[in-house]
Amino acid sequence: MVTKEPRQHRSNGASWQRILWPASIVLAAAWLSSSYLDAPSLAGVSERAPSCRPRSVLPELREKDAARIDRILDEARRVENADAVLWRVEREGVATSYLFGTVHVAHETLAELNPAVLEAVASSRIVALEAAEMSRSAFVQAMAEAGKLMSAQDKPLQRMLGDDELKVVEKALSVAGYPADLALGVRPWVATLFLASSECQERQHEAGLKPLDMLVSEAAKARSLPIVGLESMLEQFEALAAIPDEEQAAWLRASIEAHDRLDDVTHTMVELYHARQLAAVWELTRELAPRAKLSDDTLKRIREGLVDKRNRRMMAMSLPLVEKGGAFIAVGAMHLLVVGNFQDMGWHPDIAKTDAAPGHEPEVTTRTLTFKSGAVFTDKLTRYEPEARTIAFLTDKEDLKTLPVEGYSTTLTVTDAVGKAKVEWKGAFYRGYMNNDPPPELSDDAAVKAVTAFQKAGLEALKKKLEGGS
Repeated sequence: MVTKEPRQHRSNGASWQRILWPASIVLAAAWLSSSYLDAPSLAGVSERAPSCRPRSVLPELREKDAARIDRILDEARRVENADAVLWRVEREGVATSYLFGTVHVAHETLAELNPAVLEAVASSRIVALEAAEMSRSAFVQAMAEAGKLMSAQDKPLQRMLGDDELKVVEKALSVAGYPADLALGVRPWVATLFLASSECQERQHEAGLKPLDMLVSEAAKARSLPIVGLESMLEQFEALAAIPDEEQAAWLRASIEAHDRLDDVTHTMVELYHARQLAAVWELTRELAPRAKLSDDTLKRIREGLVDKRNRRMMAMSLPLVEKGGAFIAVGAMHLLVVGNFQDMGWHPDIAKTDAAPGHEPEVTTRTLTFKSGAVFTDKLTRYEPEARTIAFLTDKEDLKTLPVEGYSTTLTVTDAVGKAKVEWKGAFYRGYMNNDPPPELSDDAAVKAVTAFQKAGLEALKKKLEGGS
């Protein structure tokens, strides 16, 4: 029984387009595959294995730094619309569609679908899941098709990992029924996939517990509803394989560091799901695996491969279903608006790098933007209101050659507009030359022209990103 009933929210069709699927570095492989019962099987699970009694990792993390953990959780709680997992998408003249956010692990507190979810499935004409086929045979076939993506000739793990880390991977392969030396012939993402399986999860499956995605699939089949996939398992593997090797290695090291706590991390992920705080998984992973040294840039690139690119593909598949109406779409649950993340302005084509302090505290949190031209700007957050979908900042260090302005302050606000999301970007500034008789390159006209071009380029790139561009 779901212990915290999903709350239903009405939507005019804009909010559901801004869903981002959840990702925990430690649980990323499980996130992609456990819901399909397709993680490598634990051959020969011991009958004398201890019972599953996982516990939350939050209390021990709080003992180390309570203020930081509470801040991470508070920020996750404040993510726009984070308190809902079931969304109704309505438009005049079109049958209601639904978006349901799931978590891809089996757990006793998620053993049944909430009545509101079952009612939504029953009222739909079609069900869409991340992958339509969730059998082991489908997983095996996808692995066979992905053979070239999985194998490596230069023994990358031997180069990337220490001896103790490599032994953890070899043991996971052995438990799954594969030769330990296979570790020398696979890419890091494949090793991470094997580390995503545990005896406890296997026991949960054997006891009949199923992830929410599978429960949705069974509910659809019971009503003879067609089921479609938003992506294939092969496409999921391709997303993993496309992550640069350096980031794959960092992700693998984090998984190794927390491997003996995998069931505790899984339990915590479910806890965060119930509390509607899944956005915390990125920072909590960094806290749980400090030796992996997951930098902001590393997390950004991993999230781009695991989350953002897949979002764009699945969004493109979802839009025709919603436009026709009567669709029930179940995907992993985390709601995050791209422009609301002060720590990442990588969506702007002129920005090469964002370095930011953690948090979203107005007048305190700062960030440094490095332009592709080499110019460096420093911004201070001045307003952060997730409920109003508004963020504002003041640039207190500029480069006049890049933007010939002084005192540049901007506000970005997202509103709903006839089934779409409308992003409004307002800017206020002084010209670059504050005295009389400015040179042409620092005049009012130059300032307006430069800021207009900068904001227009950003809005066009953001629109392309959200609507499925690269």
